[in-house]
Amino acid sequence: MSLNNVSKIAPEDPEIIEEVRKFQQAKNRVNKESFARCRFCWIPLESGALTFPNCRSHFQIHNLFLELNHIGYEKIQKEAIERYSRVIAQEENAQVCYWLGMVYLNMGKFVEALNHLDLADKQKWNSQ
Repeated sequence: MSLNNVSKIAPEDPEIIEEVRKFQQAKNRVNKESFARCRFCWIPLESGALTFPNCRSHFQIHNLFLELNHIGYEKIQKEAIERYSRVIAQEENAQVCYWLGMVYLNMGKFVEALNHLDLADKQKWNSQ
């Protein structure tokens, strides 16, 4: 409802247009089936996908990872880093560390990625 109201107030605002688009994608799938969301841009994710077309992020490391272009999605990636960093500041969470590592990996920041993936692995083993 809020998104509907704000789109009436500022229908040309690019941020509002993007949020309406993402909401519509989610809404179209909610009644059809259960679905996962992209861990970075939060749009519904196709099952079995290795990358997501909205943000071009990879969800796992695979043989095509280093061959694909990751440039142009810095805003989504920075927002994901801010979101996950807030969680890590409040609690130890192996899953959040993993996704933060994957964001850095998608950005080509390999040292930060390895640090967070290593931390995720250590936290996972400590919690068992």
